[in-house]
Amino acid sequence: MRRARIKLGFDYSDMPERKVVSLEADGIACVPAIGFDNFQRAWKVPEVHRHPECLEISLCLRGSLGFEFRGQTRTLLPGNVAVSGPDDPHRFSSYPKRLSKYWFLFRIPTGRFPLLRLPSGEKRWLVQKLMALSGRMFNGERLLPCFQRIFRIYDSGPVKSLERSLLLRSAVTDLLLRIVECSKSPPRQESNARLKSILREMEEHPERDYRIDELAERAGMSPSNLVKRFKKLTGLPPHAFCVQQRIAKATEMLRQGSRSIASIADELGFASSRHFATSFKQATGVVPKLWKAGKAKKGKATP
Repeated sequence: MRRARIKLGFDYSDMPERKVVSLEADGIACVPAIGFDNFQRAWKVPEVHRHPECLEISLCLRGSLGFEFRGQTRTLLPGNVAVSGPDDPHRFSSYPKRLSKYWFLFRIPTGRFPLLRLPSGEKRWLVQKLMALSGRMFNGERLLPCFQRIFRIYDSGPVKSLERSLLLRSAVTDLLLRIVECSKSPPRQESNARLKSILREMEEHPERDYRIDELAERAGMSPSNLVKRFKKLTGLPPHAFCVQQRIAKATEMLRQGSRSIASIADELGFASSRHFATSFKQATGVVPKLWKAGKAKKGKATP
């Protein structure tokens, strides 16, 4: 039984910093897109969006991501998984440099449409468990080998090869079952409570000035160790992370449209409106004036 292809809403083409494949040609219609992102530069933040027929499941490997779900934003740390449902407005509100993550879209089977050739009872059980994860974050460190295996199999043989198709179906089944199992584990957290407190403060008050020596004293670390731990946690040094949070907050303030660009720049701690405009364009690809006017170019976007 064939099923019409769905519109994914984004350009999911391969590119130097993103590998994307579809498993539909191998008879696995439940995975229209699976990808590995390894960004060496900051990417433009996408608009809030939905995937009407799919769950989106993302495993953060490196960097700190803002997971915006139904208007609320939480921080996705390395080793954690975030899940959004088919009708849930969501996006990742930050795409910092050196971000690395695996992700895939799980197309929800309906009616008699098969799921990995599973019996109907097993199909209903698995879909029910996966649908219940919408909006959840949990520890998914054990999922990394599953993603790696899928890409390894995909690259190992010709399309529509019986052996490759069987191996891929087995690997995807293993990934889905392990996601259900991992969902029982709480999200991974940074062990140093003082560093977590600093990170939370910078997310809530990015307009403040954060000196490395003062942060190191608060965390009980040397300045060099603080920077090292901070980069391991967020993918960025403290100042760059702070600027990232300022830009994220600025996008929301500009979207509201009631504040001038100069007042936003001043409130968020930028040295000048020009400094703000330069930093904003580097992060989003457009200047604040165009973002405020709703004229941001529909360029390459990320899920």
